[in-house]
Amino acid sequence: MITCAAYVVFGLMSGDVVFAIAMCWLAVGSALFHGYPTMLTDALDRSGMYAAMAYLALPHWSAAAPAAVVGFLLPGNVLVPAIGALFAGFIWRAWSALPVFALAYVIWNIGKRRWDDDGDPVTVPWYARYCHGAWHVLTAYGMWLMRVG
Repeated sequence: MITCAAYVVFGLMSGDVVFAIAMCWLAVGSALFHGYPTMLTDALDRSGMYAAMAYLALPHWSAAAPAAVVGFLLPGNVLVPAIGALFAGFIWRAWSALPVFALAYVIWNIGKRRWDDDGDPVTVPWYARYCHGAWHVLTAYGMWLMRVG
């Protein structure tokens, strides 16, 4: 999936080598999972998400541990670093990234598959196939905002 490249681009734009590596890991894992969905590629995708989010959340961990634990239980885990920054007093980072993460979450949910009461898939609108790609681009941008402030 070409939109996974957004993680590489924003990771490299940060100027932080460790963050760039974590974002590249996320890009590769996500692209492999979307191209070849297996248990292994799912694990690579998730580990990339956790690596990038942990790198952003760890500097704020002591102040945000309770919020981060709750955040990791949420689908997508995108709120963890923003909540961590908010609790640690990095208001500008949290407020710049939270709307981006919220928009990504809304768009992602618009594109999710739906099933009727009988368990049959419901036809989704044509634009739904682009929603997950928008999720990649927006979350990459939000994580970049969290890193560069």
